[in-house]
Amino acid sequence: MKNICNVLVVIMMLLLSPSYAVTTATTGKVDINSANVQELMAYLDGVGKKKAQAIIEFRKIKGPYKSMQDLLKVKGFSKKLLEKNKEKIEVLPIKN
Repeated sequence: MKNICNVLVVIMMLLLSPSYAVTTATTGKVDINSANVQELMAYLDGVGKKKAQAIIEFRKIKGPYKSMQDLLKVKGFSKKLLEKNKEKIEVLPIKN
């Protein structure tokens, strides 16, 4: 059931956001420096709304992530969770 929901969220994101479509549709990964709550929830296993919000809040306060290891500084994001999702995460530089 979660997979069906994930697919629906991805389809909605592809239709609503061209920049999102380029990043995730071509690489199959989610950029933690630009992803919104729905994108994080859809692409990352074990990440619900609360954890996705924490990822974004950390990014707003501390600035862009430099590596995926920076996620370990986010409350509730464990080494196990990072290991589980490392093939689904990318860290792109922020465009000004």
